[in-house]
Amino acid sequence: MTALAELPAEDAITYNDGGGKVRPALHPVTGRTNVPAFVAGLMPWYPLQAARLIEANGEPAIWTVIGGLRQLVTFGILNPDKLSGLDPASTA
Repeated sequence: MTALAELPAEDAITYNDGGGKVRPALHPVTGRTNVPAFVAGLMPWYPLQAARLIEANGEPAIWTVIGGLRQLVTFGILNPDKLSGLDPASTA
């Protein structure tokens, strides 16, 4: 989480879709501080079982298993050097 907290830009936005399985945020979460705080706030409710940095549709993404649900988290990252500190082979 510490490494991810350093990635968002000041104008970062996260959109949520529960897919009928979980309750999503009702509104987009915005801001460099609020986006990581929102994700961190979900962790007690949805335990992270696995995570791996991957590429999806030619863009950086994180494949996760959270609370038994497989998820794909995608990003719009303008500076790919921001991902240089993350190990794509690691799992959590």
